[in-house]
Amino acid sequence: MKETELAKGVIDWLQDMKWDVYQEVQVFSYGPIADIVGLFNGMTWVIETKVSLGLKVMQQAQNWRPFSNLVSVASRRGGNSGNGFVQHLLKMLGIGLIVVSIGDVYVETDVEERIRPAINRRPGKHLRDSLKEVHKTFAEAGNAEKLRWSPFQQTCQDVRRFVEENPGATLKEIVGSVKTHYHSVQTARICIAKYAEEGVLKGVRKVIDGKVCRFYPEEVAIDCNQRG
Repeated sequence: MKETELAKGVIDWLQDMKWDVYQEVQVFSYGPIADIVGLFNGMTWVIETKVSLGLKVMQQAQNWRPFSNLVSVASRRGGNSGNGFVQHLLKMLGIGLIVVSIGDVYVETDVEERIRPAINRRPGKHLRDSLKEVHKTFAEAGNAEKLRWSPFQQTCQDVRRFVEENPGATLKEIVGSVKTHYHSVQTARICIAKYAEEGVLKGVRKVIDGKVCRFYPEEVAIDCNQRG
């Protein structure tokens, strides 16, 4: 079983229960990436997937507890997923357990929720506010290429859109109008200018107009690299 197959089984199971599903979600730059995030009636559910259940994936799941209403791990049926001590530890941590079977023995993918996660009724809004429509399809959960829609890519998209709507915009105008993932205005100004000049910020052309730096759109598709 591949991790993408495992994740696909969980995604289908969630969607059958009418959850909206987001894949490979990164809330903070350089921060952890949630394999799967479900959203239903304002409630979030983070599910970390791993073919072999171990301490690493449990720790990854535990890190999401302050940010999500529900947190679970999903693993293949058998192995440590049936270990009594492991299940006891998950219950103590408030983390749910989902087991998935894919193989010749089963005609269809079989998904079973063995442990229901504890509810965090006040998880904050960081995770929920980070969910974008693009997370639903941009990258496959559990992919080996580490593809994901990052905060940097969101900044690239928003800057490019602003420049397309306001050709010749200055750095001051861009940073004053576009919400970026950078921690300070100064950092945003430096990085936007640098990445536009280097071609990292695709679709945006930097032009020096006297002493003023202006930005114009280029007719290219968005292809922002993992930078920032």
